[in-house]
Amino acid sequence: MTRFALIAILGCVATSAAIAQPSEAIKKQVQGGEAYNRGDLPTAIAALNEAIRLNPTGAGAYLLRCKARYEAGGANREAMEDCTEALRLSPDYADAYCERGVIRAQSYGDNQAALQDFNTAIRLRPNFARALFKRGNTKARLNDLQGALADYNETLRLDPKSADAYFNRGVVFYKLGDQRTALADLQQAQGLYSAAGDQGGAQRSASAAREVQSTPPPPRR
Repeated sequence: MTRFALIAILGCVATSAAIAQPSEAIKKQVQGGEAYNRGDLPTAIAALNEAIRLNPTGAGAYLLRCKARYEAGGANREAMEDCTEALRLSPDYADAYCERGVIRAQSYGDNQAALQDFNTAIRLRPNFARALFKRGNTKARLNDLQGALADYNETLRLDPKSADAYFNRGVVFYKLGDQRTALADLQQAQGLYSAAGDQGGAQRSASAAREVQSTPPPPRR
């Protein structure tokens, strides 16, 4: 999963309270972000707990703790609460809507509520590639294949090297009956995963491409 750049975490907070954050709270939030970026989630959560204790009005700290708690596992309810608190403090926080949508879809299977969160995130930030990709995944789960295809197309316009978007779009093309385009997307995903050193993703794409080649697709839709 692509991690937030630290500047984005600190810069997305839209409340005036963020400007007045005590320097020690900002320091703890930065420490939390650095720990998060290197994958040390327990240290990130501890630092963010302290940042929030020092400044309970910092929406960025709540969002980053939401992500750290969710990725650490076993704290989905607390992660959801952090995203919701970030939105209470900063109602136009597109990143918080996106992350709450991810939790709703992936942890609770609440695809309709997730779709609403992704829609809001994209309304607030129309070129939000992550939210478009996640909304595409949600539409695919809801069997809105044309809607999913449109979101993956837009994701790839904004992020042409997104192996995940090529892979998922390939799956959607196959379900829509377009075997040749599905195969091309899966092969493109395989190349991008390989270039990024993601051998698991490359193997998954190669396996899916073989299945697409050997299995007739459903009738075109």
